[in-house]
Amino acid sequence: MKVYFINCLILILTVQNYLASPVPDTDSTDKEQLNEHNKLFELTLDKFVAFNADLGEICDEYRSKAFKELEKNNDLKDKELMDREHEKYLKSLEKLKEAKTTEDKLMEVAKLQREIIYSAKHVEDPNADEETKRLIEKYHVTDFLEKLYAFYFEFYKGFEEAYEEYISELNETQKEEQKELLKWHEDFHEEKKCVEKTEKFLQFFSIFYDE
Repeated sequence: MKVYFINCLILILTVQNYLASPVPDTDSTDKEQLNEHNKLFELTLDKFVAFNADLGEICDEYRSKAFKELEKNNDLKDKELMDREHEKYLKSLEKLKEAKTTEDKLMEVAKLQREIIYSAKHVEDPNADEETKRLIEKYHVTDFLEKLYAFYFEFYKGFEEAYEEYISELNETQKEEQKELLKWHEDFHEEKKCVEKTEKFLQFFSIFYDE
């Protein structure tokens, strides 16, 4: 558990660094248009990739420890399946770290986020069977999920500051041209639940890059 908490502290510091990252100044008008060269898009994507890489390590640390405890307590029903899924997860995490192009970064981030969102919804499902609820309580899964949510909200706090700085630099004509972004932000800002807010956040990237 000591390593896990050290990794959590590292992730917190990484997320807090986002708050200290201003939207870079540039004279290029292309940097203020809704395309993949937009400065807010570039900054946010790079920071979100780094956030996901660190978050992935934390999740892997937790999963590895949980698997060992499940096996030790004879609660691991299908070890081969769990091993395969864990291996797939590690490969996805490695691909995320190696991603260079915008397309690859977006694809790998989406994969990791889909898995986290799916898992979170499964944990929070009020209609889960009794065995699932028992395991969730026994292995403190909800507590871990709450820690992840705190990291997400810290990241979103930094994003909001970067967004406000970006918008403040636009003139009225540019704001009109980027009303899709402004409308998206209204919906994103109003959402308070972490899973739904994250699903909304992922839509941010398609405003600038839609392949």
